[in-house]
This record gives sequence, C-alpha cells and structure tokens, in this order.
Amino acid sequence: MAFLADNTAFISIDAVDKSSQCKSWKLEHNAEVHETTAGFGSTYRTRAGGLKDTKLTVMRAYDDANISVDILNQNAGTAYAIILGPEDNVAGKPKHAQSFILEGVSGIDRTVEGTPVVFEFTYSGNGDPTSNMFTGATF
Repeated sequence: MAFLADNTAFISIDAVDKSSQCKSWKLEHNAEVHETTAGFGSTYRTRAGGLKDTKLTVMRAYDDANISVDILNQNAGTAYAIILGPEDNVAGKPKHAQSFILEGVSGIDRTVEGTPVVFEFTYSGNGDPTSNMFTGATF
C-alpha cells in the first residue's frame, strides 16, 4: 500500500501549472447503477453499470500579483482542460487528463484566526478522459 508523505501532487488548468497554489484536490469517479432484475422467483436483485462520471473539487489560493487572470478569469459554465497527478507529473505515476466544466466557485471564507485566502472550485467531467488514472493511465 502506498503512503504518500510528501506533498508533490500536480494540477494543470488549461496548460498552466497551478500546483503551487493548490491547497487540495479531490477527484471522484462514479457510475450509475441500474436495476435489471427480471423473472418471477428471483431472490436477489441484479444490476448493471451505466454512464460514468467524474467530479473534481479544488481548493486554491491565488497569486495576489496576478489575481485578475488567476482566479477571476475562472467562469462558471466554462470548460477547462485539467491534468491531475497525485504523485506529481513524473513518468510512471498516475495521470488523469480530462475536460471539466466549472460548476461554481465559493470563497472567500474569512475567520478571526486569519486563515489563508482560498477558493473552492467545483467541476464536472465533460466527456471521456484522455488519460484515466482509474484505468491505469500514467505520465
């Protein structure tokens, strides 16, 4: 079992490396499940897999010297080419590359403790991945 003690994850949005601004990212891979039970006397339900989906949530700080391009240029409803690497973008390590539609952006949450300014970006997969780490794709 791999234990990743370092913090060298990789994220690229529209061919721009955003790894240094990323606080966290989470990629979810799901599929619909349809009931297919038929026949009198069945004692257990049967099911079949349906359409697959990916969801991505990214927590990012921003570069305050470049905020107009870096954060404010992220528009809900727009497609972005995103590449992810949970162990950086090193040859032989897992890679996920896919078009994602930005669903929305939330933030800034400010607290009395003076926490870092971060935004949460929520994306939905847009079509098939070009590299799917859930099926063994690597850099």
